[in-house]
Amino acid sequence: MKSLPLLGQPPGSEPHGLPLLRLGFRPFYLLAAVAGVVLMPLWWAAFTGHLSPASGLSPVLWHAHEMLFGLVAAVVVGFVFTAGKTWTGLATPRGGHLLFFAALWVAGRLAALLAPYPVFFLIDLVFLPLAAATFADLVLRSNNSRNLIVVVILALLGAANLWFHLGASGALDLNPLAALHGGLAVLVMLETLIAGRVVPFFARSVTPG
Repeated sequence: MKSLPLLGQPPGSEPHGLPLLRLGFRPFYLLAAVAGVVLMPLWWAAFTGHLSPASGLSPVLWHAHEMLFGLVAAVVVGFVFTAGKTWTGLATPRGGHLLFFAALWVAGRLAALLAPYPVFFLIDLVFLPLAAATFADLVLRSNNSRNLIVVVILALLGAANLWFHLGASGALDLNPLAALHGGLAVLVMLETLIAGRVVPFFARSVTPG
C-alpha cells in the first residue's frame, strides 16, 4: 500500500530539534488532550456556581467556545501544520515558531479563565488568523492552489470566532450562539474535504482478499 499523502516529511528533509516541536500535531494534539482533562472539572465548577471566569462569560458560552475555538481549533491547526508539509513540500512551523503558536493557544485558554474580557478577546482572536496566514504563505510559495480551500476554511473559522467575541462582549448586537453554529458548519466543511481525500485513497489502495 502506498503511503497516505497527508502526514510525513518530504524526501531529503532531516529531523532536528526537540521531537515534540518537529511536527504540528505533536504539541497541539497533546495540548488538546491535556486541556480536555483539565478544563472538565473547571467547567463543572462553573456550571454549579463555584467558579466564575474572569472574562465574564457564562458557563455555557465558555464551555462551547473552548470546545470549538479552543480544543477543536488546536487539533485542526495541528493537522494542517503537519499535513501541509507533505501538501506543499515546504517546512511548516517547527521549533521556536511552533512553540510560539502553542504558547499563543495556551495563553488564549488561560485568558478565558483569568483575564478580563478585552484581554481574552485580543489574545484569543490572534491564533486562527495567524495560522491561516502562515499556511497561506506556504501554499502560495509552493504554487499549491489546490489547498487554498484549507486557507479559506481556517479564515472562516477565525471569522466565526470574531463573530462570537463581538457578540459575547456586547460590542455588536450579534448572537454568539449563531457564531458557534457557523463555526461548527465550517468544521463540517473541513471534515468533508479531508474525507474526500482520504476515503478514495484507501478505496484505491485496498488489498484484494
